[in-house]
Amino acid sequence: MQGFTQIEGVDYDKIFVPVAKLSSLQAILAIAAEYNLEVHQMDIKSTYLNGELEEEIFMEPPLSFDIPDGMVLRLIKAIYGTKQEGCVWYNNIRTTLKTMGYTCTESDHAIFIHFQDGKVSIIALYVDDFTMACEDLAIIEQDKEELKKHYQMTDLGELTWILGMHVTWDHKAGQIDLSQQKYIKEILK
Repeated sequence: MQGFTQIEGVDYDKIFVPVAKLSSLQAILAIAAEYNLEVHQMDIKSTYLNGELEEEIFMEPPLSFDIPDGMVLRLIKAIYGTKQEGCVWYNNIRTTLKTMGYTCTESDHAIFIHFQDGKVSIIALYVDDFTMACEDLAIIEQDKEELKKHYQMTDLGELTWILGMHVTWDHKAGQIDLSQQKYIKEILK
């Protein structure tokens, strides 16, 4: 697929990629430190291949495909390289999270909140990375298992990296340290 050949209004209507604002992620980490929340992370495999297209999109077959001359392929699912891949993915994950009881926040459409048994669960999306925060680890584990029913995911456990920043926890002190040492070294190199 050559996404650069797509025409707005013909091949797609909108472009959107679920990326939590840095300020939202900072707020979640500050709340996690203050209330000693568990914060875990998961990564979704083949993110953009999970949603079905609403538009009719056709593509010429790759050279390695053996199909009759003059034939084209109709895409059913979004693929990498299409303009609407992020929007299709967002609609898909938003629907899944809604069925799990999560509500999208108005201030950041990549942040979802769920109240269960008097406890709040927060999920922040950064395209294919999920940051999950809750005071009850059992709720996080339950949500992970539910998400695994819908997507191929890698459980990365307790949050140690986010957006290239190393995360160090001191649960007793209620402190979270963020370090960009690796990034700084790469820039200096």
